[in-house]
Parts: sequence; C-alpha cells; structure tokens
Amino acid sequence: MYIATRYSAYVYATDIYDDKGLTDTLFYKSSTGTDTLHVLTADVRELPFADSSLDKVFSISVLEHVFPADGGDVKALKEIARVLQPAGRLVFTVPFTKQSRVDYLKQDVFDRKRTTPDELVFYQRRYDARSLQKLLADVDAFEVDRQEYICERFYHRPQKELWNIIGEGNKLKRLALAPLYPIFAMIFLKRSPTPLPASDIMAVCLSLRKKNRTTTP
Repeated sequence: MYIATRYSAYVYATDIYDDKGLTDTLFYKSSTGTDTLHVLTADVRELPFADSSLDKVFSISVLEHVFPADGGDVKALKEIARVLQPAGRLVFTVPFTKQSRVDYLKQDVFDRKRTTPDELVFYQRRYDARSLQKLLADVDAFEVDRQEYICERFYHRPQKELWNIIGEGNKLKRLALAPLYPIFAMIFLKRSPTPLPASDIMAVCLSLRKKNRTTTP
C-alpha cells in the first residue's frame, strides 16, 4: 500500500483468502483513491501472473504457513521465481529459531479443518540456519543480497510473540493501531546481521535476486 501510494508503482496485493488481509487493503484503497493498487485472491503456489512479469515480490510472514508442511515452502518459492524477471528481487520474512521446528495446533487452521477433536493441524515452520539454507538450495533460483535477523527487544517469553498481545483483534482495532506499527517496531524490535542468542523468538529477513541464467546453444 505504501509503495503504491508513495511511488505510484503498480502493486498487486494478494492473499489466498478474501477475508481479513484483503478486506483491510480494499478499505485502504477505497479511502485513499489509489488507482495503482490492485487487490486479488491468489495462491502463492499458483500465481495468476505470466512468466518473468514482475520486477519485485514482497512476502511477509507467508512462506512458513504454506501447506503441506513438507515442501509447501519450496513450491511457493519456485512459483515466485517463475513470475520474477531475471535479476528481479524477492524480499521475504520467516520465523527463525535456534533449532528448526514445525508448529501444529489443536484447532482449525485457515482452510485446514480437523477431522477429530484431538487432531493436530499444521500451522507454520520455524527455520534455523540449516533449514533456511536447504530451502534456498532446493529452489536453486536465487542469490542472497542481504540477510538480517529481527527479535523483540524486551519481550522474551518462549513460544509467545508480542504480536499476540497487540496485533490481534477486530477490524477497528487493527485499523486504529496500523499507523502506530512503525513506532512499535522501532521501540520493541531489534535488528542484527547475525542471530541473537539471547532470544529464541526471531524472524529473518532476506533480500534475494533471481539468478540471471543464460543458456548456451
């Protein structure tokens, strides 16, 4: 939304569901009159864009949730590589911990419904250095330009992020707090070029460039 408004760039905001995320984006679009922002429902594993048609892709807290637990993230990254132009840039964030793990919840998650009350449903992956390196190697389409780690500066309760306190809520609460998110980030988040050993709750932000492959006859 910021890019579309600030730089008059053509932006396609996608979500696999047409509920909370896209509703807020549509509200922003209608309230600002931004005509370069396009909102559509799409699956990152099967994007509705032509090969090499986009110059930049931003994926914030998405890849870790892509189903199935084994391989969903690989499929999503390969699809992003397909729609990016050669040397196009991908910036994405995923959760990062000291040791990788997969989180399951005893509840319905997105469109994944339980068949029994005690069934555990896939929620997200948390990556460590080894699993992140393996993900990029399995896709084999990107070169790393930059990598940063982000952790909460003060709030270090295991398995619990500050977002669980201030980020959830109804639409009015989200819209009211949205202008304050950059301030919250400056106060509560800390960036580092290396993992921070004091915290188990982190995210990693990677800036990648699509490899510019050349073919020889």
